Amino acid sequence: MPKASETSSKKNLLKKLAALPDNTSKDSSIKSSIKKEATKKSKSDSQLIPDTSIEDNDQSLQKSDVRQQNQLLEYQLRQFEERASVDRTKINNKIKKKQKKEKKENLMEVVKQDREKRLAVYKENVTILKRKRHGALVSKQKELIKLLTNK
Repeated sequence: MPKASETSSKKNLLKKLAALPDNTSKDSSIKSSIKKEATKKSKSDSQLIPDTSIEDNDQSLQKSDVRQQNQLLEYQLRQFEERASVDRTKINNKIKKKQKKEKKENLMEVVKQDREKRLAVYKENVTILKRKRHGALVSKQKELIKLLTNK
């Protein structure tokens, strides 16, 4: 693209050319030299900016758009991965809590069954002892009756 100073100098040369009168040969040589300078500058400008500049600009814009889209997609992927890791952590924590709760419930069930077994054994032992005592009392009573009757 031409610089602003080059464009303004070209405009100034063209203004000078328009301001000069056409009647003198000296002036015509000045006019022709000014025209040459203006055409040289326009040629140099055209050399600086090839015709494919529009296509190049389109391609560079497309490349920058693609880069921006890639950056956006990478950002979205990172966000998704972060959310997924947070979700995985939450799920793992829930699973751990559930397993801990189940383990505690199972342990409580084992303790409860153990208590019931101990209670059953205790009750059985008590009934046996009662029978033994009762039997001992009965046998003592029989002995006393025998002793009393034998006299």
